[in-house]
Amino acid sequence: MIAFLNLIALIIVVYILILLVSFIITKCSNNKIKISTNVRTFIVIFIVVFITLLKNIL
Repeated sequence: MIAFLNLIALIIVVYILILLVSFIITKCSNNKIKISTNVRTFIVIFIVVFITLLKNIL
């Protein structure tokens, strides 16, 4: 049951990530701004969250 809930949480996190990334990409292409540092921090945070959730599932 707990593993199932973690799986749902993981799917939600991935979905939110996809939405945020697409939003960032559209903003970037519209404004022609370099946001490499923000993207890098965002990816690092996501990887940490992803690994934590993965540990909870396994």
